[in-house]
Amino acid sequence: MFDNALANWFKTASLGWPLIFLSIALYVGGVGYYGYANRSGLSTLAGELRTAGTDVEALRAVLSSGRYGVTSGWEYVNSVTVGGVGGAAGGLFVAGAALMPIVFLVVIRKTRQYYGWDPSYLYVLGVVTPVIGLGVSAAVGTGAVASISAVPLAVELLCYGVVPGLAIAGLLGRGFVWPRLKAIRS
Repeated sequence: MFDNALANWFKTASLGWPLIFLSIALYVGGVGYYGYANRSGLSTLAGELRTAGTDVEALRAVLSSGRYGVTSGWEYVNSVTVGGVGGAAGGLFVAGAALMPIVFLVVIRKTRQYYGWDPSYLYVLGVVTPVIGLGVSAAVGTGAVASISAVPLAVELLCYGVVPGLAIAGLLGRGFVWPRLKAIRS
């Protein structure tokens, strides 16, 4: 159907890892600015967590006691001004959160069709949590879910930071670190 040099290049180009890195960079840039916009609340939370130490009950109390001035993901995305730096960062946050699961799914699906490496779809589940977090935050923020007044900060920290961070680190480790370690052992 397409018989030109550009179409042939796209057929043979290996764009999987560059697309994964691009989606990760978009998301990290957006979530980084979200953290920067909430830096005072996050530093207060970090101080409270340091004070709690390793006491599980104290940690639970800190994480469930309030938001420490940290806006929800929906409030952040909904309140940014279009055309400003905040609007661009909010767009990065949403674009990265939306692109990561799609890119990871397509690349993992294509990779599983070849011999040698079968990456797990659990990586996709890990990076879809920011979209789920934004969806839940939007449902609560718009009043669609009347039984919950606000999404707990601990849930948003898991959805925007911990779970996608582990999925990203796991995929990059399996793609780059694990093969090197296997080569060293053999």
